[in-house]
Amino acid sequence: MFFMLRSSAEMMALAFLAPTFWVGIAGLGIGTYAARRRARGLVSARAAGPALRSTAEVAWLVAVPVLMLAWGLYFWPDHGRGRHEAFALRALDVMALAQLAGCLWLIWGRGGRARPVAGAALAMWWAVGAYLTAGMAVTNTWL
Repeated sequence: MFFMLRSSAEMMALAFLAPTFWVGIAGLGIGTYAARRRARGLVSARAAGPALRSTAEVAWLVAVPVLMLAWGLYFWPDHGRGRHEAFALRALDVMALAQLAGCLWLIWGRGGRARPVAGAALAMWWAVGAYLTAGMAVTNTWL
């Protein structure tokens, strides 16, 4: 698993070349714009929220990329599960959408403030690195 974590950190440098990254960033931009427009219409600024909610959101943003890496490691063809490649890749797509949804939830709940937006963007960046790494593991085509 440490190999996959290290590989995903290395893939973050190449994430800027992936269309998945730019789709995620565009989604975050649209979500931030909508959250800021919504926050302007509220009478009073909402507090940051309870600590438990914040911890759950951060745990979600960290858990999804780790789950992607574990999924890629589980379906690595060297482990004898190569015949389920299409299913494994579709599940990675679903996990990537779940990460985008979690990032948008964080931004929406915080009214599009700068820190949550930056945190969500960093989480998306790592998620794309994990997505690319897990995809390489599932197809067994390493860079």
